Formats: sequence, structure tokens, C-alpha cells
Amino acid sequence: VRHNRQRRVHGDIESCHIHPIQGEPNLIGERIMEALLPIQLRHFNANQQKAQPPTVQSPATYSFLQQNTSTMSTRVLVIGGNGTLGKCVVAAVREHVKDATVLIGGRTNADVTIDINDAQSVQKAFEQLAADPVDHIICCAGDALFKSVTTTTRTELQSNFHKAFGQIDVVLNGSKAVKENGSITLTSGCLEQYYIPTGAFSAAANAAVNAFVRTGSNELPRGIRLNSVSPGVLTESMAVYGPYFAGFVPVDGKHVALAYIRAVLGNIRGKVITINGAPAFTES
Repeated sequence: VRHNRQRRVHGDIESCHIHPIQGEPNLIGERIMEALLPIQLRHFNANQQKAQPPTVQSPATYSFLQQNTSTMSTRVLVIGGNGTLGKCVVAAVREHVKDATVLIGGRTNADVTIDINDAQSVQKAFEQLAADPVDHIICCAGDALFKSVTTTTRTELQSNFHKAFGQIDVVLNGSKAVKENGSITLTSGCLEQYYIPTGAFSAAANAAVNAFVRTGSNELPRGIRLNSVSPGVLTESMAVYGPYFAGFVPVDGKHVALAYIRAVLGNIRGKVITINGAPAFTES
């Protein structure tokens, strides 16, 4: 019997291959082959186990996906849903969120009357909504101030920060009217990252929103997730804001709206989803 022993590179199992020599008595060889057979079998079984494909869980086993594919209606409140960006977000929610019931929040012509510049209005709106909570809140409301640092008054500064304070107020009151494992998504803007003349105060408001999202998201009750979307200047708004954003590539509202879908359905928290001229996201 000729004995050839070879060690495997990717394991500790040694394989032995036995070749009977023709014309010689095989009694001893048969005994050796019987003794070495368990080694051959272990080597074979090890290779078979390595060849088995990994076990993949069915999507139905994930509770988050079960929540999104539920037959129950998903109620989504879009504050500012009548605005330029808000209309794009409403359309995206209806397209991408299964069985969505969209409630428009705003000062007028709205399902839920709410003005984020008015603390009492915010409190009253969510007290009423708490009786029939929503699954998700998206806030696209908030004005931007474009004015020089040297000429801005304190009153104007306070008014500008309604975008930050008002949206934080939405979280403080709205979290009581959101179902377990729901979400709240706020809106900031690209001026936190990019300087433009007269944009300092808007940049400060945007930074306040994003800082609150990154830190406050860890403290919301009942598994509620908090994120923000930071869009560049919208293509649909270039007629009004284009002169302030010289050199910027505008982004279509329908692409920005997908960032809100990411926040609602992506099972993420504490993220600032940035989307500028190219329809691609970065998160920080």
C-alpha cells in the first residue's frame, strides 16, 4: 500500500488517500484502509458542511418589515404638506408607504391646524391628535432668513429661529401623539455646511435642528425614531432662492422627498440625511 498524506490549508483535518499496489497481497492494505476510513469520512463531511449555503432569514421574520407590510393603514402627518417641498413629500409617501393615510398639517386648508411658530398651536394640535395617534410625523415647515449679520435685529433673529424652536416643539409635543416604534423627521438645510452671503442665521437654525436630532434621538420614548433631512436648494424654488445660491446645483423636490421615505422606512435614528445637487444621500 502506498500512503499519501496531505494537510489541508484551510483547516486542521488531515486527509489520507490509500492506493492499493497492483499484484501485492491486499490483506494488510484492507486493514489499513478500514482503520483510515473514519479520517476519510471526516474529511468528506467537513467539505459537505462548508458547501452548505448560509441560512437566510425570510423577510417575514423581521418585526420591522412586518410593521411596514401590515394590512392596517399607516397614518402619516406631513406638517407643511401644502408647501413646495411638502407636496413632493406627500406624493412620495402615498407612492412608497403601503396603505398610507396622509394628514396635511398647516395654518390653513389642512387636516390638522398647526403653526410651528406658535407654541400654543403646536400643543393644541398634538393634544387633539393624541386621541388617534399617527405612525409618523414629517415636518417640512419653517422659514429661512437671508440677511446680513450686521443689520439683523434681535426680533428678526428670534423669528428666524422659529424654524429650530418650532420643530423642536413638534418633537416635544408630537412624541405624545406618535405610536410605538414610529418616527419623527425634521427639516434643516445645506447652509450648515456651505457658506453663502446673508446665510449665517439660517445656517445657525439648521445646525440647531441637526444637533438636536443627533443627541435628542436617544431620549425619545417607546422606540420613536428621530431624524432630519438636510436638502440643498430645490429646483422648484430657484425662481425665488436662486440668487442666494449662486454656483449651487439645484435638486429636484421628488429626489429630496425620497430622503424622507428613507427616514420613515429605513429604521434609522439620530441621522441627518443630506441631499444636494446629485440625488445621493450622505448620513452623519
